[in-house]
Amino acid sequence: MSATRSKALNLLPPMAMLAFSIGFLGWAYTYGERAQQMPVLVGWIMSVLCALDVVASSRTRAGNLVRALFAGTRVDRGAVKGTGKPIARSVVSILWPTAFISLVAVFGFLPVIPVYVFLFVVLQGRKSVRQGLAAATFTTALTFVLFKLALGYEVYQGLLFSG
Repeated sequence: MSATRSKALNLLPPMAMLAFSIGFLGWAYTYGERAQQMPVLVGWIMSVLCALDVVASSRTRAGNLVRALFAGTRVDRGAVKGTGKPIARSVVSILWPTAFISLVAVFGFLPVIPVYVFLFVVLQGRKSVRQGLAAATFTTALTFVLFKLALGYEVYQGLLFSG
């Protein structure tokens, strides 16, 4: 397979996602003024991230720079084949969002977000308690300001606190 063909095939998935994102954004603008706020926000964020993915997948100098800027550390580093560690890590990675959704259903977003973010940063991310507190505070404040104040949404309060 030629290098040009390989490069083109490498760009297909991010280009398809970018096209989907732009279509989603266009569709979001067809909603009423209040109903479109959140879908438009998601559509713009998704479009920007997909555009960055297209650039990162382009195998150009700019693409390499973007890829290096956003590259993270692999979670499975050091796992030995046959030890069961990748499976355990997969189970743990499924349990975190499952626990979040379950806790939100019972307690609501605002009480769960700081606890979840703190525990995730400290336990899963193996960061300091100080970093966990900072991440939890920032995420909770951002959620409150964005949804409650800026968009005027009534944030889900959970089964326990919904009255």
